[in-house]
Amino acid sequence: MIAENAIMPGGRVPSADDYSVETPPSSHQQQPEPTASTGKSKKKLKVQEKFGWRKVEIEKVDLSWKGEPRQVPGILETPLKYFQKFFDDELLELIVEQSNLFALQTEGCNLCLTVEELKVFMSIILLLGVIKVPYFRMHWEAATRYPKISDKMGRQRFDKIKRLLHFNDNSKAKKSGEQGFDKLYKIRPVLGHIRSKFLEVTPEEHHSIDEQMIPLKGRSSLRQYLPKKPTKWGIKVFTRAGVSDFVHDFEVYQGKGTLGEDDIEPDLGVGGSIVLRLISTLPEKMNYKIYFDNWFSSLKLMSLLKIKGFPCICMLNKARLKGCPPLTDGEMKKRERGTSDYRTDIHSGVIVVKWLDNNMVYLASTYAGITPQDTCRRWSVKDKSRVEFSRPAIVYEYNRHMGGVDLADMLENPDISSAEEYAKKKVYGTLYKPSNQSPIVQRVPSSTYQSNLINLPYNPPKTWISITDPDQLQWFNTYDHDVAGK
Repeated sequence: MIAENAIMPGGRVPSADDYSVETPPSSHQQQPEPTASTGKSKKKLKVQEKFGWRKVEIEKVDLSWKGEPRQVPGILETPLKYFQKFFDDELLELIVEQSNLFALQTEGCNLCLTVEELKVFMSIILLLGVIKVPYFRMHWEAATRYPKISDKMGRQRFDKIKRLLHFNDNSKAKKSGEQGFDKLYKIRPVLGHIRSKFLEVTPEEHHSIDEQMIPLKGRSSLRQYLPKKPTKWGIKVFTRAGVSDFVHDFEVYQGKGTLGEDDIEPDLGVGGSIVLRLISTLPEKMNYKIYFDNWFSSLKLMSLLKIKGFPCICMLNKARLKGCPPLTDGEMKKRERGTSDYRTDIHSGVIVVKWLDNNMVYLASTYAGITPQDTCRRWSVKDKSRVEFSRPAIVYEYNRHMGGVDLADMLENPDISSAEEYAKKKVYGTLYKPSNQSPIVQRVPSSTYQSNLINLPYNPPKTWISITDPDQLQWFNTYDHDVAGK
């Protein structure tokens, strides 16, 4: 064993390999890094190159879902149980091990962090996100002391754990420019663990793929600016979510290194390769329906997904029509709102639909076409009222199933005006995002968790947590149930 303040010969700080006690390899460390190249040439996918268009309706196909029916999970007695499904003892032990190791490497002393102390630390982190003050150290100051926090852990100890908290061995990190360099190396074990827990949930029939934003205005090479998103500054995450809003898989965007060189299909581009990456954990030929927007889409991708057995619908850019000749914009605008035109590829059976709404809308599908049409209501500037006009079946299907990721975004940032309404219908489990120390909120079906209730209204000072039984929090023992309603 290495002594508490040991320094290795030559002034070298100890690493994980210097420990004499061998620990079984963690499942997190066994997972290959997404950005690392395996060194083996990947077999190139056969992508359709030629398209021939005819004005015929799409051929009807068997859409019966052959996947495993979703099982309602056993009743989780408390919100804590739900939290522990993701942050289990295996992950906590990994964080403790890496934090103690980092303390030895940087300061030459043992942090002596334990799993129980880490639980208290995480409890304080969660509580600091609810009971907000201008400066978090105010919870320990005499004039503003908050006993539920200050009595559980001293400020200096909290600061030290916060400074030395680590999730991976820095001594094994690849440098920029080296083979296998990963910008997310420091939190990769946590991301891998959370992702594996998401993948354990039985997938739904309908899945949408879209971008999410983790709010961040600090300095980071991962920070992106998306002006059309509600959260404009932050870390972009590609997400696959079910229509119920549950996140089943994700990939954090890190620029050029998001996917390994072997994972990018030249004929599909980065967007199409992201779609293939996110559906790679779904079984093929089981009729899982996939929906995505025009950032990811191409007709080559649509034909490939049909071959793999994934019926899909997507928005399509006009520049990616591959010679598809629907009516021109000028001809369409001369007709009434709701007019549509379509063409079907004779080789793959992919249909492209052009629909006149406020603007021209292009969609492509491998299973839904023009019929059966229904009607929708939109505001008319000319008539100054809501009017009805026809809508193709492909538009209805896309609008019905595409909002899973956006719904997950909304539930992660509930508005104060609607928080009480959501609380009556849903239960929220809170997950801690180690990457930016902000809470994730995942929705859980209320039929399963009738007895547990967490409200998360927005913005201080009226933010509070309400739970029917405060003792349910157990090791979230910094919770102050007297705050509810103040």
